[in-house]
Amino acid sequence: MDGEPLPSAEVEQIIGLLEILDDSGGKEDIPRLARSLQFELDDLLPVIRAAELLGFIVAEEGDIELTDWGYEFLRGSVQERKEIFARAATEVPWIKKILDMLRENKGEPLQKEEVLEQFREDLSEEEAELLLHTAIGWGRYAELIGYEPDEETIYLKEENED
Repeated sequence: MDGEPLPSAEVEQIIGLLEILDDSGGKEDIPRLARSLQFELDDLLPVIRAAELLGFIVAEEGDIELTDWGYEFLRGSVQERKEIFARAATEVPWIKKILDMLRENKGEPLQKEEVLEQFREDLSEEEAELLLHTAIGWGRYAELIGYEPDEETIYLKEENED
């Protein structure tokens, strides 16, 4: 599969970044932001890449800026945020891959290992594990997929739950 691995960033980190940007007028210098948060730049960059991948920010020449989509997300209710996140996430190739695999499986749950096996065709073991962890977190927040930890299965949320 083409494309870089999904940036390892939790939904809460992405939302936090967007809220900080909003509080600072919608635009911020990346190194200054890292210093003010007492983050190493390397720890902040995956969150920035994730927010950019979702279309919530643009990053140019060391600055990040909220997009209209990012503002719409921030202004939304909890449910609207989930819907906006879902629309953005379904455009991300790795999330799309999981959703396609589930649909091809006629909506039946997939074993976590089956998905990892597919990811390992393009990624190292560690990258595949991190990517799947992030994808499950994003997919659960967006109410696209569910995860059953005891059985280690991933399922389409819309077809299994209200």
